[in-house]
Amino acid sequence: MRPHPLAMVTVGLALISAMLAAPVGAVGDGYSLTDLGTLGGTYSTASKISNAGSVIGQATLADGASHGFIWRAGTLTDLGTLGGRLSMAEALSELDHVVGSSQTADGASHAFLWQQGQMTDLGTLGGTWSAAAAVNGLGHVVGAAQSKDGTTHAVLWSDGLATDLGTLGGDRSVANAINERGQITGQATTPSGAQHAFIWQNGQMIDLGTLGGGYSFPASITADGWVVGSSAVPGGTTHAFIWKNGAMADLGPANGGSLAEAQAGGLVAGRVSANGGASHAAIWTGDRVIDLGTLGHATSSAVDVSQVGTVIGVSTTPMGEVGKADKRPFLWRGGVVIDLVTVVTNGAGWRLEAEAAGSINAQDWIVGSATGPNGVRAVLLRPTPATTLAPVAAPAIALAPVDTSVIPLAPVDAAALSAALSVAPVGAAALPVAPVGVQ
Repeated sequence: MRPHPLAMVTVGLALISAMLAAPVGAVGDGYSLTDLGTLGGTYSTASKISNAGSVIGQATLADGASHGFIWRAGTLTDLGTLGGRLSMAEALSELDHVVGSSQTADGASHAFLWQQGQMTDLGTLGGTWSAAAAVNGLGHVVGAAQSKDGTTHAVLWSDGLATDLGTLGGDRSVANAINERGQITGQATTPSGAQHAFIWQNGQMIDLGTLGGGYSFPASITADGWVVGSSAVPGGTTHAFIWKNGAMADLGPANGGSLAEAQAGGLVAGRVSANGGASHAAIWTGDRVIDLGTLGHATSSAVDVSQVGTVIGVSTTPMGEVGKADKRPFLWRGGVVIDLVTVVTNGAGWRLEAEAAGSINAQDWIVGSATGPNGVRAVLLRPTPATTLAPVAAPAIALAPVDTSVIPLAPVDAAALSAALSVAPVGAAALPVAPVGVQ
């Protein structure tokens, strides 16, 4: 049973209050690093992790070919290809459906669905290529495909059929997310050529509009069908937004710009700049936005957020600045931002790449890549059990103060926002995929 919306509001606001009040040591509980290996080659990287702990990514074979993989409970599985030498895993569901793109025997690139050891070619809309971007627990897949006339259209693959989702009156559309209800979000062109975010539901594509500027694009869709994304505002600046039932709410700030990157657990994560300052990673909760600071660098950006409120991202130094790394992965929890490298308890001989902060799940497991004795590898970082925690090492570089002050926002319904960003558990069973047709 899902909690009452008022309860979710209380939990969401209590969560952020608890994080800000937590001691600094709580951030440095420690993470253990696991090398996920390769498929016989010299390189691998991980890109997504499910709440169940399954990981997808890319790895090379002994002959140099590159295949998508899924890692589950210590076992790395080659997803294979559709006949070519290349496949790329893009997304996975909580039931271990994996989708992406693969080279076919004749060199074309087609979307695929992998489940229970079988890769299925999802075909196209009559053109030569297709690409899958997301999948839900029913095995319904969304992405984009070339149509007979050469244009690119958003597509839904379900129950053996490929459905052209159309456009907003223009000639192009792409879909990038789907929830368990089958609601889809993406971007499409209007008759004027403008690019707008859309939601597709009940067989209809709905234009989400903009915040007064020329474009909008989505980042995610919630379990309840709210769309989180970014839009141009008058003057050309971009602001994060949340859309529900025909209304797009501006997440501000009024004196700067922002971008939304991810949402979970009542929080929206992204980046914000105010008063002409540098761009910093940020989270929105209720009716306020919190600047997460940097690792002493000029800028930072949030990549993902977990359902318990941990944010991962990248802190960046302008190219050419002497004496500092160009990019460093960070973790934010308990009101401080910390260099992820400093909390890895078994990291001797490894160098975490900026991409180490790639994806985080509800257990605060993090996946990405690191350079070790044998080259670049996909890695999994898991919180160290409380009984074996090591003391927190001093950060490699001085931390910048974290500004937790409130930045003025456009009006936002705090209760509705917190409720909408709650993520419902996935419980749907997988459906078999029949040979693909086009409708």
